[in-house]
Amino acid sequence: MHGGSATCVDNNWIKTVECPALSCEVGALATHLKIKGFPPKDNRATAGQKLKFFCPEAYDVEGSEETECLETGQWRDPFPTCSEKCSTPEMPDGLLLTQSGVFYWSKGESVTFKCRGRGYFIEGNEKMECLGNGQWSGVLSTCEKKCQIPTLTENVLIHPPVEGHAVRTGHTITFACRHAWLSIHGNSKIQCLEDGQWNGPPPTCEGSVCGEPPPLENGDTVEINKPEYETNERVEYRCQDRYLIQGGP
Repeated sequence: MHGGSATCVDNNWIKTVECPALSCEVGALATHLKIKGFPPKDNRATAGQKLKFFCPEAYDVEGSEETECLETGQWRDPFPTCSEKCSTPEMPDGLLLTQSGVFYWSKGESVTFKCRGRGYFIEGNEKMECLGNGQWSGVLSTCEKKCQIPTLTENVLIHPPVEGHAVRTGHTITFACRHAWLSIHGNSKIQCLEDGQWNGPPPTCEGSVCGEPPPLENGDTVEINKPEYETNERVEYRCQDRYLIQGGP
């Protein structure tokens, strides 16, 4: 507390020394930081006076956007600073942003990419995050011509498996069947061409079929014969009366 004095003159008190209110000094502002409205007179603010701050469009306010001068002559909160936002990265040919009409991103915000044109796929990260101070996370991606992994029919596998949904041009994938009793019908291998297309369709996996079972003299099959039987399908024989089965048919 700051003191003062008063003098008694003719039965009245006369104030001779006043206690001036403490003021808060407005010091130098951080680079790019601005005060909303008019700054305090003589760069000093009285108790209770508030200051509000802002940064240009390409910058974020780091810290409190408002502070108040206290009776102690101190500011309630320290003055903020301006942190540079991340601007639109320089995009290589064919790479596009999924967001349009945005030029600056604040710390913690992300951008996502896509490729222009059929058959082009992102090589690298599909997303980058603004780390603050104008810096992006990771390395900017590129677009490469690739072949999309074809849709496979039941029981067809790619062996060895491939990662992702597309492969580079020149890459060859090999097919196999899920079960040993199935066989490949069609291309056992296909290659990704320069135009992003495969040099042939993927195969199918089918089981070999058998015709009607061979006849048994003095006997027959237990069930009525079918014109075709799939791999591993079995038939059972039986003999006519007074005959016994010996060996195979």
